[in-house]
Amino acid sequence: MIIGIIIGIVAASLFGFMYYRQDKTIKEQIDYIDLLEQSLLRNLQRIKTTYNVMQELDSKGGFQGDDEIGTIFKEIQSEIENLNSDLEEINE
Repeated sequence: MIIGIIIGIVAASLFGFMYYRQDKTIKEQIDYIDLLEQSLLRNLQRIKTTYNVMQELDSKGGFQGDDEIGTIFKEIQSEIENLNSDLEEINE
């Protein structure tokens, strides 16, 4: 009878410890996911801001030339548009 009580106490203690560790791990994972989400939202805002600045810079079409600067500007603008559309899909 005493052995059964001791085994019960040990088992309850073990399950309690396992629950505590699992709960702590889950809380840490939730915190990490929140951090990643905040980082993603911050990057989304930066990309949107950069996209708007690029649109303002080229509002007069000054970078549409065929020279090296125009080509680089178009490539950068294209990549920012791709990122912007990708992040809008994620955000929806």
